Amino acid sequence: MGERQDTVYRYAADGTGSKEITAVLRIQSEAAARQFGGLDDSILRGSNERVEIDYVRVRKADGSVVETPAADAQEVTRQAPFYSDLKEKQLPVRNLRVGDKLEYKARIVGTKAEAPGEFWGQESLGYGIVVLDENR
Repeated sequence: MGERQDTVYRYAADGTGSKEITAVLRIQSEAAARQFGGLDDSILRGSNERVEIDYVRVRKADGSVVETPAADAQEVTRQAPFYSDLKEKQLPVRNLRVGDKLEYKARIVGTKAEAPGEFWGQESLGYGIVVLDENR
C-alpha cells in the first residue's frame, strides 16, 4: 500500500524537463516484497532521458533504516532489435521484508527534447496499488 506519493513535473521552454517521484510504500505481503525488492524505472527510457536516484531506503518496524546505495543500480538494455536504444535502470533493494516501509526519491530527466520548444507528458493512474495520499 502506498502511504504517500508526490510527483513533480518541471518543464523548460526548450522542451526538456523532469519528473520527480517521492514515495513511501508499506510492504504488506510477500508478493509486494518480491515486486518492490527490485525497483526499476518501469518505463523504457530512450537515449534522450536519464534516471537519477536520490535515495532508496527500507525503514524497519523497530525504527532501524537500511540504505540501498544508488550506485548499486544497473542499466539494462532490451535485447529485441526494435528496442536496442531503450534502457531500464534496475536497483535491487536491500533487506526488504513484510512489515517494512520502502522510501525512495527518483527523477527522470529529459536531456534532449523530442520536439524542440514543445513539451507534453503522459501519466498512467492505478498501478494496482492503493495510495492514501497522492500529489501531482
